[in-house]
Amino acid sequence: PNISYFINDDNNFALRFLKRKHVCVTPGNIFGMGGRGHIRFSLTVNKEKLVESFNKFLQFITEDI
Repeated sequence: PNISYFINDDNNFALRFLKRKHVCVTPGNIFGMGGRGHIRFSLTVNKEKLVESFNKFLQFITEDI
């Protein structure tokens, strides 16, 4: 997702998200300048964990930022 609306630094966003919600995401900038301002979720977990992670993401962007 594009998180640049909430914060300019995708590295900082990923670190804060990990610390506050215990969900690890990848900052998009490691994929080059086109990924800057985005984060990546790994889709290798089961559906329940993925839904839980997305719900935590929604909580984070609405409550913690």
